[in-house]
Amino acid sequence: MMNKLLITKSKESDAVQLIDLSVIVNGEKHSLFVGEVDVNEFIEWFFEHEKEIREHEIPINKLSGQSLAENIYLSYNILDVEDVEDDEIVDKMYEYRSGHCLRFAARGNDFPEIYIGKLGGVYEISKYSPTESWRYPIDIDGFFNSIK
Repeated sequence: MMNKLLITKSKESDAVQLIDLSVIVNGEKHSLFVGEVDVNEFIEWFFEHEKEIREHEIPINKLSGQSLAENIYLSYNILDVEDVEDDEIVDKMYEYRSGHCLRFAARGNDFPEIYIGKLGGVYEISKYSPTESWRYPIDIDGFFNSIK
């Protein structure tokens, strides 16, 4: 059974609202982000990037067993910004990130580098940093149906 990704809103009256982005794993809720965002813009971003989220694979060589977030984190650490070939990869990675990193959905807010997308045929939401790392496979159809 695939994990369920949810966006729960509170404080309905303001444009900027408190949300809880969470995943339900075996009936247990795990909060991934709790904070203020412009909920309408946040959800609209998902619809604008639905095709990318559903179809696009990461544009770099994937490291086996690593999450989307960790692949992106590690790839940036090995790129040489002076190398022309790496410059093309940086452009492709920025394009990928703009449609898969939730930080782009919450511009102007202090939002972590959380990624959503397909990796090896499995949809996931993931985060990777030296201090925090997690990865959850998710039901992408159920998620998009829940925010419509």
